[in-house]
Amino acid sequence: MPYVYYVGAAAAEVVEKSKAMAEVVDVPCLVRSPHGSGGSYNYAGSCGIPSILIERGCTGVWSKEEVELGKEDVRNVLRYLKILEGKISGKIYKPVDVENVIYKNASHTGCWYPTKRAGDTLKKGEILGWIKDYFGNVLEICVAEADGILLYQVVSLSIIRGGPMVAYGENVDCGQIDKW
Repeated sequence: MPYVYYVGAAAAEVVEKSKAMAEVVDVPCLVRSPHGSGGSYNYAGSCGIPSILIERGCTGVWSKEEVELGKEDVRNVLRYLKILEGKISGKIYKPVDVENVIYKNASHTGCWYPTKRAGDTLKKGEILGWIKDYFGNVLEICVAEADGILLYQVVSLSIIRGGPMVAYGENVDCGQIDKW
């Protein structure tokens, strides 16, 4: 699902400017990053530089439409920063804030069987997927720890122990999110 991360673990003015940059990106969710390191946008924030990370596409594959939307997002950020002249273009989405993200890594190597898709809402206690061995035996059940929205998940059948499985945001008013 398309969304944008903005720096959240930095000085207040850096967080504020990063969020303002994120707000001109046309995506359903604005995700406040809790990290002060890891990823160039988080590192930039730790150095006092407002920054964002736009997430669009799936498995490293983008459609022509997604490429055009991404280019317009970058132009809008440059217009907001007054580096590029012109008005910020209209948006499709009215994004909601996601401040708490839960990242779940696999505890086993096996086959991943998700029950949700990116962008789906979820309830605390709901099963998000199973990891099974090659004979169909359940090795792990991934259960939502909070209400929220699924930002991304592994899309391959194969999953590796310690690798990413799912990420979802909590404390989100999911009723406001238009299905992308």
